[in-house]
Amino acid sequence: GPVITALLFAGRAGTALASELGLMRATDQLAAIEMMAVDPVRRVVMPRFLGGIISMPLLAAIFSMIGLYGAQLVGVQLMGVDQGQFWSQMRGAVELDDVMEGVLKSVVFGIACSLVAVYEGYHSEPTAAGVGRGSGGGGAGYARSWYSPVLVLTLILSPSFRNNGTCTTLPVSRVAGLRAPDTRSPWMPGSVSLT
Repeated sequence: GPVITALLFAGRAGTALASELGLMRATDQLAAIEMMAVDPVRRVVMPRFLGGIISMPLLAAIFSMIGLYGAQLVGVQLMGVDQGQFWSQMRGAVELDDVMEGVLKSVVFGIACSLVAVYEGYHSEPTAAGVGRGSGGGGAGYARSWYSPVLVLTLILSPSFRNNGTCTTLPVSRVAGLRAPDTRSPWMPGSVSLT
């Protein structure tokens, strides 16, 4: 949910934010606002920054809903899984902590992507080439702006790290709500056969 949303947000909305602010810098609109004794950061930059922070969780929620619908469509319609069983397993596998983790990640990614976008646009050179570098070259910067938060948040919010402060692998039962494989199966290496 939030990671893919941040990538799409950074590529599309981040570039648009940077190019809009860069164009305002190149056409002296920001200078005109300063001449009227109005702070351009408060009037121009902050609304765009706050809009990015607010829209990221909403977009992540929409993308997650679409993902759930797609999973239901594939599972129930194409693979023949019982619809009641699908939603029962879904409710059992997704916990409130998972939802809160997604909300927190989307807010942090919104801050990171919006901050890089408005910074690149506001501080771009007042030329056409400067606007291009601020918006186009910033696209890779926007994508990089959420790599670090992804790694840090995933590490901090992972259940194994919260339990004992070390990084361990998650049990299979925690990932996607699956049960652990039967170790007594004759098909598993090193397993004991019951025959």
